[in-house]
Amino acid sequence: MYKLLRSFLVLSLILLIGSVALAAEPKVLKYRISETDTLDPAQAGSEESAVITTAIYESLVQGTRDGRLLPALAESWTVSDDFRTITFKLRKGVTFHDGTPFNAEAVKYNWDRTFKIQKVGIGNMLTACDADSFRVVDEYTFQVVLPKPWPRFVNDISSAGYFIVSPTFIKKHLTASDPTAENFLASHACGTGPFKLAEWQDNQRIVLERNAEYWGGVPDGKTAPKVDKVACIIVKDPTTARLMLEKGDLHVVDRLTQEQLGALKGQPGITIAQYSVPRSIYLTMDVTKPPFDDLNVRRAMSCAINYRELITYVEKGTASPQRGIIPKGTPGWLDDIGYDYDLKKAKAYLKQSKYPKGFKTTLIYASERHQEFDQLVVYLQAYLQQIGIDVNIQKVTFDNQMAMHKKGDYGISLMSWFSEREDAENTAGYLYDFERCPTGWNASFWNDPEIERLKRITISTPDDNLRVETFKQMNRIGAEQAVYVPLYQLNKVYANSTRVKGFFYNVLNRTHFWSVDLQ
Repeated sequence: MYKLLRSFLVLSLILLIGSVALAAEPKVLKYRISETDTLDPAQAGSEESAVITTAIYESLVQGTRDGRLLPALAESWTVSDDFRTITFKLRKGVTFHDGTPFNAEAVKYNWDRTFKIQKVGIGNMLTACDADSFRVVDEYTFQVVLPKPWPRFVNDISSAGYFIVSPTFIKKHLTASDPTAENFLASHACGTGPFKLAEWQDNQRIVLERNAEYWGGVPDGKTAPKVDKVACIIVKDPTTARLMLEKGDLHVVDRLTQEQLGALKGQPGITIAQYSVPRSIYLTMDVTKPPFDDLNVRRAMSCAINYRELITYVEKGTASPQRGIIPKGTPGWLDDIGYDYDLKKAKAYLKQSKYPKGFKTTLIYASERHQEFDQLVVYLQAYLQQIGIDVNIQKVTFDNQMAMHKKGDYGISLMSWFSEREDAENTAGYLYDFERCPTGWNASFWNDPEIERLKRITISTPDDNLRVETFKQMNRIGAEQAVYVPLYQLNKVYANSTRVKGFFYNVLNRTHFWSVDLQ
């Protein structure tokens, strides 16, 4: 009897241990990314880097799927009547992943740093500020005093570029060769967000782990992450990514071609979702220099390109036509502007130009972020050749491309633009802004008095309807002048395992890993 009882107890203990181990097995979401350039919010220029930093870091305010603003690291804020002074009351009791406190000094340190760096995100946005714009009122009060009115300032700082990094973490890794820790923060991170960086393997994987001390999970736990880890696995080849999804080695895969989507449709355990996003592919030229200072040349190029063919054969149907530089879905877009593919018109425009017999030029591009560009440039070369424009293709790094933009030292440049906010200021406001030419983003160097007048209206007015109508005017003028050649607008396509619950995507705040569960 004793032996039987002992055996029963041992067996029960084994079963109990086994059940506990099973229950304790961590939930790991396996998310495909194709690349990431940096984890430094002051530098992160790719959409996928922003997806990861959104899980690690937070800004003062948080945008929602329906365009509203919610408090994040700031509990509240007030805006002066002249739209120049914004005062933030900061959240108390928040700590960075290294255990140091979040406060107004942390905000000022970050904004001073990124203002100094002046690369992308906040650095570029804050060209409207000056060195004395950011002020610490007290430990939990931060104030921005702007040199000129900026009615949408609070809306604009909801983007990834305004994320706050632990100042202590940054200061520990400042060196003579890396005075702002840009190189270090490319692969290291320390924020206040719901996930912490657990592992970085360059060109392989980035692993995030649940932040058990996340302030948003206290006290009710409703906003706390539901998965224990997120493994962001770098898989550049979309076919490989699709096969991994089928095998269960990935749970979420994006940017699949129509061919691959067709292979997945109807498969048990997989769902497909497609989103229209403001992600534009376009050509830019320095319109102040020959031959692109000739409007007829730019119009000829615009009519020479078979846009629907590009969508079909390069993007495999995962893109949409774009009219004007403001993408569809963004207030200010228009569908009755721009140029259609018309080879006869293209040849006629070139004949009316100063270069009726054509000319030679160079097309530069970087494919680090868009592998499709390697194929796209071949199509563009052939289209332009048909009207007498002899194009030499030159592949460069993205950094070199931006450096050539700043100098105006290029012919044609193939670019991608992803709007971080559902606001035309992030497209027309950047790409038509003459003041931003030295940053490399407005590589056209176009300076139009009427555009400048309209831009001042979009910046100064609090009237949303007036802003939208003004952006429409800017969009129409820019399209008539063929300042840029919009090629198409990419769609965001996801294929998910049905085990994934609560996944969503939106432009303003991208993927929220903390809303996702794995069942």
